[in-house]
Amino acid sequence: MTKKPGEREAWDSVGQEARGREVAGQEVRREAAEKVNGAGSTAEKEKDMDEETPEAVSEPGDEVEVAQVKGEQEEREKEEETAAREELEALREELRQKEQLVEEYRDDLQRLGAEFANYRRRVQAEREDTRRYATAELISELLPIIDNLERAIDSARHQAREGNALLQGVELTLRQFLEVLDRQGLKAIEAKGQPFDPRFHEAVMQVETEVGADNMVVEEMQKGYCLGDRLIRPSLVKVSKRIK
Repeated sequence: MTKKPGEREAWDSVGQEARGREVAGQEVRREAAEKVNGAGSTAEKEKDMDEETPEAVSEPGDEVEVAQVKGEQEEREKEEETAAREELEALREELRQKEQLVEEYRDDLQRLGAEFANYRRRVQAEREDTRRYATAELISELLPIIDNLERAIDSARHQAREGNALLQGVELTLRQFLEVLDRQGLKAIEAKGQPFDPRFHEAVMQVETEVGADNMVVEEMQKGYCLGDRLIRPSLVKVSKRIK
């Protein structure tokens, strides 16, 4: 049977495709066989190597090296622990020193506070004394005038008649003068009839006596005065001396 040209080309194409598939199948079968053969060969080689390779045996040198490394590691750990302990002790010592320094500062502060409080009280007392005794020098200079006035009044009382207007005027002047000084803190010292006190009395004479107590002020020759608690002038007195 004679084939037409178109059919011939179709048959040729089908044949070529079939031959190509056959060649591809052969190639796949060949590669698969090679892989199977390679795997078997590899397994045999590994088996042979396992049979030829002896078991690993620990040698004495390896144990010594391991022990040495372990010892060095323990030594380093001990050194690190010792360094940490020393650092901790150093920090504790530094803290103790700081606490001691704080206590010293606190004591200094308290002492300074007490000193300042004492200084303030002292300054206040000195200020009050200055204010209180600012007129002490002036009053001291006025005391002889008071003495002269008192003497003049005593003398006039013995000579003048009762009701002398001049004498009364001088007495009034002296009384007002003393009142002014009294308001400034001036006080006369009690002397006559009092035991002799060297803080306020100055003995200018001793008077022998057979009666009465010994060392008593029997006569005041000049008045003494205090301004507040400060002695301005001691009293000039005569003191008794008991005759046995």
